[in-house]
Amino acid sequence: MTRNNYKKEAKKSLKKSIVTFAPIAGTIAILLGFIIFKSVTVYNNSKLVNYDTELNGKIVKISEYKGQTFILFNGESKYWSIDNSSNHNFDPSFLGDFLILNDTILKTTCSDTIRVIRNNTEYIFLIGDRLLNSKEHSDTWIKLWRERRRIVNEKGSCKE
Repeated sequence: MTRNNYKKEAKKSLKKSIVTFAPIAGTIAILLGFIIFKSVTVYNNSKLVNYDTELNGKIVKISEYKGQTFILFNGESKYWSIDNSSNHNFDPSFLGDFLILNDTILKTTCSDTIRVIRNNTEYIFLIGDRLLNSKEHSDTWIKLWRERRRIVNEKGSCKE
């Protein structure tokens, strides 16, 4: 192969690589941009649901990240962040997977209970409790887990 032929083949190979790699790189850039956007606008800029928080709203957006559930209510601009919560009586059991748009969320002050209202039916979740109604764990383990929940240990203005 002559030197000129080698250069031509190298250019063709480079063009093929660029044509193949460009869509992949573009997709990766879009995904990274989306993750950064979500991180800045939702995950790092949300209001944490605490023991003394009161909630009453209809869900218009839902997002999940690292066990946290992020919900946006109708008429609000900031998401609410709810600690990892599950109720094993429901399918799916994880709050973030269970919620659907237009569900109503109710939480009174000085409470660790989220009430989800859907089609005139009420569903209960304890904030930060991943073992509610679990049949796979001992009562001792469930009690220990409940005592470690952030929301119960950081009662804010509701401390007795």
